[in-house]
Amino acid sequence: MGPREWDLVPIGVDHADFARLSAADYDSFVTALDGYDVTRSPAFAVLAAITELRWTAFTIRRSRDDPALETEVRHRLDCLTGRIPKPWRWAAS
Repeated sequence: MGPREWDLVPIGVDHADFARLSAADYDSFVTALDGYDVTRSPAFAVLAAITELRWTAFTIRRSRDDPALETEVRHRLDCLTGRIPKPWRWAAS
């Protein structure tokens, strides 16, 4: 119903900002989408920032019950504020 970018941006973020997908794997993904590369969308930067903020907010919420996640929260905030260069490495939370 909405823009396809919203559904595709997590994969684009995994590739562009986290290097979790190799170039070959991402190219295969793009090929499967008839050549549509979400990272080239004018909306990608904004949608990527929203996605990464959501992933960080999820960890912030979880850190209330698990103080061990506080270090991960600080790390993610440092990434989002430009203190840590890409590609980022975030622990699962």
